[in-house]
This record gives sequence, C-alpha cells and structure tokens, in this order.
Amino acid sequence: MTFFALPVGIEEDALNRRMILSVFAALLISTVFTFHVADGAGMSGTLLCSCTQRAYDTPNDLLPNCTRPVLTRPGCGAILPVDRQSCSVFKRQNGFKVAYDAVVLGRTVTPAVIALGIRGRGFNDYAALVGLVIDTFYRPWTRSDLYIEVTRGAAEGGEYAKVDKITSTRIALIVRGAIFSELSPAAFIAKLGHEMIHVEQVKRQYTGVRFDRINDIVAAMNELEASSWETGHSRFAWKIGPNELWGCETGKEQDFAKAIRSCREWQIRELLITVNQNQSAQDNFGKWLEQNQWAKTSWLPRNRDWRNIRTNNAQSVIPIPSDPGQGLDCSSLIPGR
Repeated sequence: MTFFALPVGIEEDALNRRMILSVFAALLISTVFTFHVADGAGMSGTLLCSCTQRAYDTPNDLLPNCTRPVLTRPGCGAILPVDRQSCSVFKRQNGFKVAYDAVVLGRTVTPAVIALGIRGRGFNDYAALVGLVIDTFYRPWTRSDLYIEVTRGAAEGGEYAKVDKITSTRIALIVRGAIFSELSPAAFIAKLGHEMIHVEQVKRQYTGVRFDRINDIVAAMNELEASSWETGHSRFAWKIGPNELWGCETGKEQDFAKAIRSCREWQIRELLITVNQNQSAQDNFGKWLEQNQWAKTSWLPRNRDWRNIRTNNAQSVIPIPSDPGQGLDCSSLIPGR
C-alpha cells in the first residue's frame, strides 16, 4: 500500500469551516473547478485541491499536485467536497467524508475522525474506513459481519479485494491497498459493494449439488453476478439494493467495469465447454442454476441453450472506449472465486 503524508495545517473545526467558506466563495467566481456528468461518460473531478481550486479524479492524481498550502489559505489541501457535487450519494455519508479525507487524503485527524475509530493512516485505520463504508452504504451487512484485513499491493486480475469463507459463520474481506489510491471515491465504494455481493453469495445454501466438478464455473458465475450489480446490468433484488455509485464513477472506470463483466461472460462460455464434456458436471451445474435465484432469473433466460455450447466464438479482448489503444484480455483475469 502507498501511504501519503500531506502537510496540512488544520487544527480546529472552526478553521475547517473558514476554509470551506473561502473555497466556496472562490467557486462562485471561478469556472476552473467543475463537476460534470455526460451521458455515458461518467463523472470527473470529484476530488479537489482547495489550494489551487483544481479538481482531480483519484488520490493518485490529486495528492502529488496538492502538497503545499498557500499563505492566503493556510488550511487548504486535498479534500472530498461532498456538499457541492452532483453525486448526492456522498451526502448520506455518516462521517465517510471526514474519514476519507483523513485516511486517504492525509487531512488532520480531528476528534470527529477519532470518534470513528481512526487515529492515523495505519492498516487498522484503512480497515476502519472500509468498515465505515459497509456500515454506511451496504446495510444490512455491517463491519461486525466480517473480518476485515488491508494488505499492501496492486489489484490482481482486475480485483481490488476478495471475500474468503473462514468458517461456516466467519467471512474475511481482504482489501488490497491500491483500492484507496487508484480509484475515485465512488469506484472505491462500489468495489466494496461488489464484495458485499460475494458475501451474499457465500451465505446461500444449496441442496444435492456436488461442487467438485463445477467450482470454476460457479466462481465465474459469482463474479458475473457481482459485476452485473456493479454495472447496473441486472434488476435482481440484492440485499444491499442497486449500485447507487455507478453514475458517480469516471468514464474510464465505467468502461473497465463493463469490460470485466463482458470478460466474465466470455469465461463462462469457455468453462461451459468443459462442463458439457462431463455428464455429472453438467447435471450438477443444472442443479446449481435452479437453486441460485440470480442465475435462474437473470442469466438462465438468456442462456437456455447452455447445455449445447461446445465452442466459444466470442472475442477474448474487450475494447475500452475511453482508451481506444487499450483492450482487456479476458484470459488475464482471475477465473473467479
């Protein structure tokens, strides 16, 4: 994980309020800092350097360019200005803004932040921020339902986090450090929502299904379901409801999430070729489909011929519209859980 040290000079809540007012006044006379949402293009500039009035998409973009408070704004720095942006989801934040500012953007740890269980920028503080996201955005799940661990490292195979079943009643959420620095605030929250879909999957019960021959395809189906939640591709009634952060992500983040979803469909077709070569595997996958309500209601109606798939003619490299020179190679993704 990359930790950032940001020299900011906020000591009291009163100074915080004065800083916000001064920034707001500057916004009234400046068009430099804008949020915008274009159809199909996502949202940009949800993070702000209040020293320069410049907006950025991710902490990796923001923090290297916002390191020195100016004399006229001694308390300025990197912030998530939730009260002035189009993404209304952040306004129901239950302390998320101040926690995110402190842990991810390096703002001063105030008493309000300490009350959230955060005292600095250590691994436990990052884990506390993850727990706050779950408590705030993904009820009925709460942080107490999970063992949360934050580790160093980049995304692996397109995944920033993973869910592991420790025991029949204990589930671990392992979060990689890159999720905090590489993603916009909306995508960061949504990636954790993706994992909450996996928590729901882990808790589902099946009868008479032997998983020894279908583990890979079930894992790929679980990833497809979580990606379908993330991209708003399905109207299934998940416990956490639909993804309300989708419109707040950047266009590139949306493109990448949709490409991953397409890759999961490609993976499933590849795995069906193997499943359909074995009668036991085919029968057990059929039983699983009947008992998994998302697969039965959202996937199966469009794939009634799954037992007849013997080849995969779908393209394995998915284009990224916001980056025409780049494509996502589906064979590079982790097969699933």
